[in-house]
Amino acid sequence: MKKIPTIRLLLLALALSGVNAAATFRPDWIPGDLLPMVNLAIAMFFAVEILWLVRPRKTDEPNTSVSPKAPAASPEERTRHELARFLGLFQEKGRLVDFLMEDIQSQPDERVGQVARVVHQGCKEVIDDYFALESIRTEPEGGTISITEGFDPASLRLVGSVAAEGDIQGTLLHKGWQTKEITLPRLNQDVPESSPFYLVAPAELEVR
Repeated sequence: MKKIPTIRLLLLALALSGVNAAATFRPDWIPGDLLPMVNLAIAMFFAVEILWLVRPRKTDEPNTSVSPKAPAASPEERTRHELARFLGLFQEKGRLVDFLMEDIQSQPDERVGQVARVVHQGCKEVIDDYFALESIRTEPEGGTISITEGFDPASLRLVGSVAAEGDIQGTLLHKGWQTKEITLPRLNQDVPESSPFYLVAPAELEVR
């Protein structure tokens, strides 16, 4: 609500009251035929003053209202975009997606071998950048090892004839892998709350 100053309105009210009081107690001051005109003039000033005070005004204050932002993506949705970006790194460095999506059955082994070298080199670079890989088992593959009861089944998968209990002896088929560190590529830009697709690699156009 606007705070309206009353000084000028008060002066106009006093003027109107004074004129009518003078016309009542001292008729000789103001001729009777002029009194309506004086009252009309003061009333018009009254109306103009009120209209001036209640007019809409433009404010010089900056608009502090904040436009609503688009809903932020959930952590799960952002993780999907980051995983798509991670797959995009394999594509960027080693053309892994192209290699996997191509039908290599009709390609000669020599051609597949040449492409595999490029894929291997680029993808290994990505692995080295984002993972600190190390072998779970240090024994050579193909050798015989013994496992005591109480081993971690998540780190060692048993295949073949597995005894129900007791120590286990067998041939190490694969030494396994584990990583001490995982660094997923972070996205600098905001991602939408939901997406119809997740960008892995943009299309490429050579401009001529």
